[in-house]
Amino acid sequence: MCRKQKTIITILLKSGRKEALRLLIAFVILSGLSACREPRTIQPAIYYWKTTFDPSEEEIRKIKSIGINKLYLHFFDVKFEAGNVVPVAKLNVETLVPKDMNVVPVVYITNESLQLTSDTGIDTLAFYTDQLIDAIGENNHIRYKEIQIDCDWTDGTTEKYFRLLKMIKKISGKELSCTIRLHQIKYQEKTGIPPVDRGMLMFYNMGNLRDPKTVNSIFDKSTADKYLERGLTYPLPLDLALANFGWDVVLRQGKVIALLTSPVNDSILKAYTQNIGPGNAQVHTNFLHQGTWFQTGDLIRSEVSGYAEMKEATKILSDVWKNNNFNCAFYHWQDEFIQTLDSTKIDEILDPLR
Repeated sequence: MCRKQKTIITILLKSGRKEALRLLIAFVILSGLSACREPRTIQPAIYYWKTTFDPSEEEIRKIKSIGINKLYLHFFDVKFEAGNVVPVAKLNVETLVPKDMNVVPVVYITNESLQLTSDTGIDTLAFYTDQLIDAIGENNHIRYKEIQIDCDWTDGTTEKYFRLLKMIKKISGKELSCTIRLHQIKYQEKTGIPPVDRGMLMFYNMGNLRDPKTVNSIFDKSTADKYLERGLTYPLPLDLALANFGWDVVLRQGKVIALLTSPVNDSILKAYTQNIGPGNAQVHTNFLHQGTWFQTGDLIRSEVSGYAEMKEATKILSDVWKNNNFNCAFYHWQDEFIQTLDSTKIDEILDPLR
C-alpha cells in the first residue's frame, strides 16, 4: 500500500467514517493497488524489415505525426550459404532516412551461422559485422547510437553468441541491444543472459508452427499465459515488440515447406483446395503459386496478428511488465498498417501498460 493510501485510511479511522473506510479498502483491493504504480514512459517505435527503404513522404509524415520517431531498420542478415557465413539481404536505400529519426540498425544472424563458425572465427565475424553496419550507415548518411542483433540462439551456441555480442559492442563502441524470445525469458537459467545493454522482448511467434492443430502461431493468448506463469522477471531492461503482420503457413506431412508473406488469393484456394476449418485449407489438386509447388494433401493455414491481437498482448502484459521507461515497437512497417494508423489506435494498444 502506498503512503497516500495509508494517510487517507489513518484520517478516516480517526474521524470514525467506517463506511467510507470500507469503501476505500474495497477499492484498493479491486484496483490491485495500481494507484501506487509509477507512471510509465512509453516510446512507440517501428521495425522496417524490407530490403529496400523507399517509404513515401506521406508515410514518413504520418509516422512522425503520431509520435513514432524511433526506427529499427533492418540492415542485413548473416546466413550460411554455399559453404560460407555471409551477409545477405543487404539494405538498399532509395529514400533518405530522415535525419531527425532515431535509427537503430538491426542485423539478423541465423543460429546455423554460429554453429558453423569456429570459436576462433567469432571475433572475425564480429569485426566484419560491425564494418558492414558502419559502411551501410555511412553510405546512406544514417547516424546511430545503438545496434540491435536478432538471433534465436540455442544451448549449443550460447558461448559463441555471447562472445559475438561482447566483441560487437567493444568494436563498435555503441549501445547494444538484442532480441529476446519468450522461451529465453522462461528458461533463462538454461539459456543465459546476453551481455547487452537492453533486450527487445518479441511478444509473438510463440506457437507451434508445425502443429496442424495450431490456430495462430504468431499470437496465442493461452500460449502467452503459460510462458508468463512465473511472471516476467529478467535482469535486463526490456523493450517490447508487438506483431502486426500475417502469413500463410504451408505444411506437408508435419513439416513447414513455406511461409508466404502474401496470402494465397481466394481464386486459387477455390480452384485447388477445400476449406477444412476457419483459416485452414487442404490442397486437392497440385499447383504452382508464388514459387511454391503445392501437392495434394498439403495444408494451408492463414495466420494474422493485427490491432486486436496487439491490444490483447498489452492487456496480458499489464500485470507483469516491470519497466517504467521503454520502447514499444510495432513489427513491422507495411502499407496496410500505415494507412490505418492513428494516435487513437496507438493509445488503445499502449494504455494497458501505462
